[in-house]
Amino acid sequence: MDLRRRVQHAIRALALTQDGLFTRAQLIALGVPEATIDTRLRLLIYKFWLPGVYSDPGLPETWDRRVLAAVLATDGKGMASRTSAAYLMRLGDISQPERIDITVPRGRYPELPVGVHTSMTITPDDYSRVGCIPVACIERVIVELAGCVNGKLLMSCINHAIVDGMTTVDRILQKRYQMGAVSGAKRIDVLTGKVDPEAVKHDSQLELRTLRVILKGGLPRPALNVSVYTEDGRFVARPDMSYPRLRIALESQSKKHHSTAWQMEADEERRAKLEAIGWIVIFITAADLRDPERLWARIREAIAIQTVRYGVAV
Repeated sequence: MDLRRRVQHAIRALALTQDGLFTRAQLIALGVPEATIDTRLRLLIYKFWLPGVYSDPGLPETWDRRVLAAVLATDGKGMASRTSAAYLMRLGDISQPERIDITVPRGRYPELPVGVHTSMTITPDDYSRVGCIPVACIERVIVELAGCVNGKLLMSCINHAIVDGMTTVDRILQKRYQMGAVSGAKRIDVLTGKVDPEAVKHDSQLELRTLRVILKGGLPRPALNVSVYTEDGRFVARPDMSYPRLRIALESQSKKHHSTAWQMEADEERRAKLEAIGWIVIFITAADLRDPERLWARIREAIAIQTVRYGVAV
């Protein structure tokens, strides 16, 4: 294999690890002269994404690729952050943001059409990944969200992260104090005080009990924590359990963890969003589990209704 073919093979191999993208610095490191890069850009052999970030010409644009391109444009020093990172993690009730946000260490970077936030508190432990996209770690994301989303949305992210075992209250607070005086940081102190680890543990146990009761009744096994989106890709909700093909959501609802005014409002808002796109939502409490026959009947009735409505099976 001659040198030119070896270089082309190396570029393709590199692009495979970066969702089809590659950078000017990476091309130069592989031995491609800068004049050749400029010629290929002029002849549209390379597609321009952002300063120093390219791809083959036919690569379609997606939101995830635009995030990765923004990070690559910082010479790999940046990471997706704030709502961009939260959406990539499918965290809480975060929907796909219109603006892409990245966080970088202090330094000089090209002008980018995204939100670029500099920080002096970034450590190696702050970097994580979703697929091939560098993102801020979950604790940093939550602290950053405190300064850019409302309390209800922030609380949904904190609860989701803790219930799913992604982090703990102690780790969130440790990161909050490590990052110092960042916008909204005091809200972390207030909201983490509302997260009762015993309540979170109880909720997880309730979900397991609910699943066992459903299966004991001979019902189909529901999918767990599958995100629901509108037809145009907007995030709607992430039910505890669901039959996605039939659009049936099963939500475990503990009295202890779902009895505050804001949580009840959030539950009703989530129900309304799901029902607006044709879903049936069944909230399941500990009392329902003590009367499984009635619960099984409710779920079977929902399955029958949706089977007729959509003409599909579970």
